[in-house]
Amino acid sequence: MSDDNVANADDADEPAHEADDDGAPAAPPSDRPSTVHHAVHEPHNRKELALLSLGALGVVYGDIGTSPLYAVKECLTGEHGMLPKNGDAVEYAYNVYGVMSLILWALLLVVVVKYLTFIMRADNKGEGGILALAALVAKNDGKRPVRLGVPILLALFGAGLLYGDGVITPAISVLGAVEGLGEQSPAFNELIVPITVAILIGLFMVQRYGTGRIGGVFGWVMIAVLAVTGGEALYADMGHFGKKPIRWAWYCVAFPGLLFNYFGQGAHLLSEPVGSVSNPFFSLVEGPMLIPMVILATMAAIIASQALISGAFSLTHQAVQLGYCPRVTVVHTSHKTEGQIYIPEVNYVIMVACVALVLAYRSSTSLAAAYGIAVTGTMAITSYLYFLVCRQKWGYSLPGALALFIPFIFIDLGFFSANAIKVVEGGWIPLSIGAGIFIVFTTWWRGRSELSKIMDTGTMPDDLFLMDIAANPLPRVPGTAVFMASSREGIPNVVLHHVKHNKVLHQQVVLLSVQTENVPWVQGSKSIEVRNLNDGFFRVTAHVGFMQTPDVPKFLARCAAYGVTWREADTTYYMGRQTLLVTGSAPLARWRKILFSFLTRNSRAPTAFFQLPPNRVVELGLQIEL
Repeated sequence: MSDDNVANADDADEPAHEADDDGAPAAPPSDRPSTVHHAVHEPHNRKELALLSLGALGVVYGDIGTSPLYAVKECLTGEHGMLPKNGDAVEYAYNVYGVMSLILWALLLVVVVKYLTFIMRADNKGEGGILALAALVAKNDGKRPVRLGVPILLALFGAGLLYGDGVITPAISVLGAVEGLGEQSPAFNELIVPITVAILIGLFMVQRYGTGRIGGVFGWVMIAVLAVTGGEALYADMGHFGKKPIRWAWYCVAFPGLLFNYFGQGAHLLSEPVGSVSNPFFSLVEGPMLIPMVILATMAAIIASQALISGAFSLTHQAVQLGYCPRVTVVHTSHKTEGQIYIPEVNYVIMVACVALVLAYRSSTSLAAAYGIAVTGTMAITSYLYFLVCRQKWGYSLPGALALFIPFIFIDLGFFSANAIKVVEGGWIPLSIGAGIFIVFTTWWRGRSELSKIMDTGTMPDDLFLMDIAANPLPRVPGTAVFMASSREGIPNVVLHHVKHNKVLHQQVVLLSVQTENVPWVQGSKSIEVRNLNDGFFRVTAHVGFMQTPDVPKFLARCAAYGVTWREADTTYYMGRQTLLVTGSAPLARWRKILFSFLTRNSRAPTAFFQLPPNRVVELGLQIEL
């Protein structure tokens, strides 16, 4: 049933999966450590460790592992390369030694020291990534946030930059591999772009099978083919495989393989005349071995983007649950590892963007002009958030925290400044993508906050409503009515509209709110709070982590111990649904109101998101001026 104004927009009376009682993505009153489970369990035996390490090798180190395809080539050739113009062999040798030294120290300082040794310690109950790190920084003072703080704003922009890097990484990695065909014969040059596009489309089409399966298949490829471009994705993917498998995969295979490959390219360059080697990676093999190497490199490049793709899935899921992103479709691809997910909307958007970049730039050298600035910017933001975690969560002294922060930010800003010259040449692409994502995240947060404030003005205190019901009894029909509520206090608008228009109540009425915690996973009976309001009314608050998808029927089943009787066949779910008008007085720019209205209309339906049986859902709508 609905009134005359049936909504086609989102609902502010649905559970606040991304918000507290005023619609803002606030930190919860506590982290409830007794109910929190890690996203990835530590391996129980050597076999499980080996399998997870293999998967981590294929997924987490796909980006770093294929960087030898193009890193040395771009350092020594091209517009910004270090190839001597006068062909001086001595200067050339010094340049080669310098590049090899920089690569070695970058791998040691950024990947080994910064990420594997320090940053991965800052996991949020097993989950990594810049938003998980920001959730650690967010203060739990129990008050309603009135604005987004600087750490959260930086994290949102850093997350946006990761999406930008995730668009470029597949394009440049696959192009760099397929370009090896040109070393065999110039006649193959015309096939490079079509083959690259076909490979990229195939890569994104198999994402639905999950990162675990993909990593297990392509981990074997990474063993045969091994810059720091994937360092941030390494941290974001921690929830998919866990710390120990990621570290074992690095120290046992990825790190030594990278050193052998890079140093092998350097030795090859020194053994050949200055400027005679156009592609040092593929020049390592000659004759009949070239085509097999191209095939092997292409297979490795197919999953070079997997770290960024799976990281984008994790970041999006976190953003949805924390209230910065509209609802999307989240598919859990593993019954053993909760952190392995697939988000089709994100997958296909990145696929289209990658293909467009390949068609526009047509070579890895051209794409290199746009590569690097996004991930180095995110690395600098991560260093700052880690500094805040050291100070606020771990109690480090200021000198102790600075002793870590200063070296980290010095290295990060060095990389960032070196890439800053690329902005005009193509670096504006990932920056634009990052800025666009940042605008979407902040607009959604502000819009939900303002909409919820408007809806709160129409709520009625619990006691007043129950007194009115007692004084003017309504007919009570058998069964249970579950009203989805964004606020944990007061009778939501959807109940008032139901009483106004239908003039009847069920024998049992449940006011259900979903509270997102600043931890990835909340499980067990303690994740449910039930308050008996008397006269058949119950208020239920379900606590979920930012990596979980709410399941309302399961929440209700856990309420039996608290006196709530629930039978699926006798339960009806009521949801409020609004049509948003952008002519109101909410303190939002008009363009933000228009964007927020568009996002609400196109987000995933709340019925599916909260896993409600669609044939038992009733929506009541009204128009709201925002």
